[in-house]
Amino acid sequence: MGERIKEGTVPEARKPQFNFIARIDDQDFYFTEISGLGSEHQLIDFRGNEPRFSGDLNSIPGRKDGTVTLKRGVFKGKKDDWIKMASRGLNVRKEDVVISLLNEEGNIVRKWKIYNAFPVKVQSSDLKADGNEVAVETLELSHEGISVEE
Repeated sequence: MGERIKEGTVPEARKPQFNFIARIDDQDFYFTEISGLGSEHQLIDFRGNEPRFSGDLNSIPGRKDGTVTLKRGVFKGKKDDWIKMASRGLNVRKEDVVISLLNEEGNIVRKWKIYNAFPVKVQSSDLKADGNEVAVETLELSHEGISVEE
């Protein structure tokens, strides 16, 4: 690890707010919150008709892939066509996504690789004239597996 992001890619005043980078389609996106970085395994029950199963109820391990949710403040800047296409419900290609956790100096502490991810939900926060909350974009990704990279 110990990699450092390129100088000048995160404005100095924003460093405490953007602690995660998601590399999607060779572009870096900075997020303030990411959830769902895990995997779940469950038993799949079945009755086999082969003699070795003898009609009994059997179980095999199975993997359940969930979704990963990424959140960030809405801001102007370059947007990725992949996310735009998803928000319009167009045919979207699957992409591997690499999530990096940064420390306060901007060094990468840990990475997760999300395999064959694609957007299933793109949402902006509710807008209220009398509210003082920051508008937040939420991107939810379905995937085919997660691994922690060393």
